[in-house]
This record gives sequence, C-alpha cells and structure tokens, in this order.
Amino acid sequence: MAVQAYLRRDGEGPTDGIRVGFTTSKKVGNAVIRNRVRRRLRVVADALLAESGKPRHDYVLVGRTAAKDRDFQDLLADLQNALKQIERRAAAREARKRQQPAREQQSAS
Repeated sequence: MAVQAYLRRDGEGPTDGIRVGFTTSKKVGNAVIRNRVRRRLRVVADALLAESGKPRHDYVLVGRTAAKDRDFQDLLADLQNALKQIERRAAAREARKRQQPAREQQSAS
C-alpha cells in the first residue's frame, strides 16, 4: 500500500478531524478484487488513524496488488510504518525551513 498525507490549510474543509480516501487501480484486479482491497484498507485505517492520524490531515491509502493477500497484521504494520515515515519527512521539512532563514542571514552578512 502507499499512503499520502496532506495538511489542510485554513478554509480547505473542516478545521479539525481526519479525512480518509481509498483508491485502487485496475492493475490490482477486477472490481470484486479492488473492492476487497479497499474494504481491507478501510478496516486498517479505522483501526489506526483514529489514534495515529494527525488532526486537519487528509490521508489517501492506495491499494496495491499485494494488499489483497497480505496478512492483516502485516497491513496494520505497513500503515503504521507509513505514518511514521510521513511524520519523519514532515519533521525534516520543517527543520529545513527553520534553517533556511539562518542561512540567508549568514550569506547576507
């Protein structure tokens, strides 16, 4: 599975809460298989996003072919790891933003 996250800005929908979307492409299989994958992702999201998701965020879970046969505990672990990776990337991005003005001040002196 792939997970995407987006922090809503002011005026872009509800100011609190988490929104979740699910998608699968036709590469995953026919409609029955795609729906099964989306249902499995929905259960995993319900189990984890209430406690691990960030408020004011939109999440999109993209179902892949392997998700149809993957063990449920492994799916839970996959989503948990994806959320941690998203958080690490966001923290690194914020750290770069904080360092950038300091660099600009040093180069201006």
